[in-house]
Amino acid sequence: MNTQINRQNQSDLASLNQVLCDTGFDDWQIQLTMPQGMAAFDNGALCLSPDDLPLVAKQILAVKSRSPLFIQTADHFGYMDRNEPRLRSGTPGKDQFFTGCQAGMQVVGITSNGAIRGCLSQSNHFNERNIRDDTLETIWQRKGAFSYNRQFHPSQLTGACATCPFKNICRAGCKSLSHATNRTVTENHYCLRQKDQAQACTVTPLKRSISFDVA
Repeated sequence: MNTQINRQNQSDLASLNQVLCDTGFDDWQIQLTMPQGMAAFDNGALCLSPDDLPLVAKQILAVKSRSPLFIQTADHFGYMDRNEPRLRSGTPGKDQFFTGCQAGMQVVGITSNGAIRGCLSQSNHFNERNIRDDTLETIWQRKGAFSYNRQFHPSQLTGACATCPFKNICRAGCKSLSHATNRTVTENHYCLRQKDQAQACTVTPLKRSISFDVA
């Protein structure tokens, strides 16, 4: 089962979990509703903001702690904060973590009209070629295909992602999410680690102001 989290259902995770358990589901993937397609015109009424992520993460972890379901967050949600393994791992103790967008690397998507993309979560912006015109093998092996991932280098990153210690692994998170929310694939504002760091910065100066060396 795949559920998109947004402003209309973000407080319903516990009740959704109970419905899935009662109806015999075993697996549950949770991801964000992104501002693309019809959701791109909601003017903030539907899609969550980066500031909403810590509370949603807390709600997901609370549900996971008591649910018998195999629950994972999709690549739209993360990244690299202190709870990353707990959010990413469907099975307790596995300690999985986000290893970067795999669109055009390990996965590929074919739309209903034959367009080839690295992932079906991506918009038309990421279309490569059409399977009606070329074989999948030709498109996959074409020089320069899926360059946003295959030719990635950390020096391309911007914003907070450029100085993040996990930049070689995370690579600015989900490319579909970063493009939908920021029109770029070089930085991602929907990052739990960034929210953690911002919160730490508001606390640290106070701690330093009352500490001193008595030696």
